[in-house]
Amino acid sequence: MQDRHASGDPALGDRHRAHHPPKPPTPPPRGLTLLETLVVLVLVALLGTTMLQGIGFFSGQYAVAQRSNGQAFASSLRQRWFVDSVQGLHPYGMAAQRFVGDGASFAGVTLQPLFAEPGMLVRARWSIAPRGTATGAAWQVAYQEEDGAEWPIFADAEGELVFQYADAAGQWHERWPAATAPLEWTPTLIRLTSATRGDLWLARVEAAPLPLHTEATLR
Repeated sequence: MQDRHASGDPALGDRHRAHHPPKPPTPPPRGLTLLETLVVLVLVALLGTTMLQGIGFFSGQYAVAQRSNGQAFASSLRQRWFVDSVQGLHPYGMAAQRFVGDGASFAGVTLQPLFAEPGMLVRARWSIAPRGTATGAAWQVAYQEEDGAEWPIFADAEGELVFQYADAAGQWHERWPAATAPLEWTPTLIRLTSATRGDLWLARVEAAPLPLHTEATLR
């Protein structure tokens, strides 16, 4: 029998086309309209603005935190210098080297100087003096060793600063030597206090009860 597919039977072709209709033509891709493009651009702009504001906010907060941490570290370091210097104060019986202090300054021989070699007996002096600034008056705390340069350590513009000295009984004095503690060569405590903020620094003198030298031992 002759093959009907090979003979090109018209009936067979009609049935094939009936079961398999031709696919409709695919429409060409449609781009965004002008209105849709504008909407997309507005949304992208809003999203970008929000992200930039968020980044700016967190960057500002981070900078504030870093600055606060730096200020706290500097304040702690300055107080540590004061405490170390005062803890190292040693009683010295020589009149020229004896510990003396008032509200504006104090000086004495310390074994813990800030600049000289630790363990050496160095005469150190802490002082307070008013300093004019662009925003008004400020009180500056400075440190000095022997006859060297005076180093500014701390400044406060919120109130007058003074040094005070406590004897072994815990009584505070404006000057040292204290009239009520004539046998004490050094105070037991020294503090830096503000007229508006109270005590700023407090340090204990860890000194021996007797002086290293006196006028009598050197005769």
